[in-house]
Amino acid sequence: MLWSNLIHLGYNLNLDREGIHEDELAARNAPADYFRWKPYARIDDSTWNAVVDATAAAGLNSLVIAPADGVVFDSHPEIATPGAWSKSRLMDELSRLRELGIEPIPKLNFAAGHDIWLGDYSRMVTSPTYYEVVADLIHEVAETFGSPELFHIGMDEETYEHQRLSELVVIRQGELWWHDLNFIADEVRKTGSRPWMWSDAAWVKVGEYFDRMPKDIMQSNWYYHNVFTGDEGGRPRAVDHGEKTAWLTYLDLDDAGLDQIPTGSTFFEEDNLIETVRFVKARVNPEKVHGFLQSTWLPLLPHHLDVHLKAIDELARARRIWEGLDA
Repeated sequence: MLWSNLIHLGYNLNLDREGIHEDELAARNAPADYFRWKPYARIDDSTWNAVVDATAAAGLNSLVIAPADGVVFDSHPEIATPGAWSKSRLMDELSRLRELGIEPIPKLNFAAGHDIWLGDYSRMVTSPTYYEVVADLIHEVAETFGSPELFHIGMDEETYEHQRLSELVVIRQGELWWHDLNFIADEVRKTGSRPWMWSDAAWVKVGEYFDRMPKDIMQSNWYYHNVFTGDEGGRPRAVDHGEKTAWLTYLDLDDAGLDQIPTGSTFFEEDNLIETVRFVKARVNPEKVHGFLQSTWLPLLPHHLDVHLKAIDELARARRIWEGLDA
């Protein structure tokens, strides 16, 4: 079982420009630190060290690390922002994690709209250059992480709603979405790792998602509310996170026989991951549950450290609940 926390070395996740007004962000119901683009890395060493130390002290066994534009990779150093870690620094830190019993797992989000970290290449989606860069980075990151068992490829929220504050909106649909998903997953497979993705495309693709999804792609539905009751009829069906129905996708993934790592967060409510563990433990085939992922969606900066530490504490308690050591 993977008990992991998602952290970001590169934090240009959503917006493609700096000039976003606070009232526009407020309309997205999110503080500026969650989304605002910056032309520099946001990695504080003391915060990173505190997160690593707390993860080890809590007995947790993994960190999912999104290097993105926060690391200078050999194949495409032009992507990195000022202040990014060197590749050798990253490798030293990965070695330290392993010495502490923490498995590092890479994440590169290739969803159009969450690929701002790719710089100019994020505006070349589906071009020959794009495919070449994607392949280069997957292979170099997999090698840097020592051929990890899992490799998270993102692929979430590729919608207009999630990109409406950006200057360029890119949305792949139909066969093109499936083509690119399979291309990216194939490149991961070539490295010896197993592709892992967010599952929210299932919220809108409904039956097609479960009929066409390769069985070897690890699934992570995400749901950040604490409501796990309601009408379950007619599944699989379109669901909505805002309407607090996306928990149904955990059941849909189970019905489809797909392996999953359910994901909670500190984003909206306290104890969300704990409630997720309780629900999954009661309703999902445990043989198809390969772990749980916690997320804060905050950069590694000192004024967010309390949230990062609370997320780790919550993950540790969730593990005890899953293992029957806590109520």
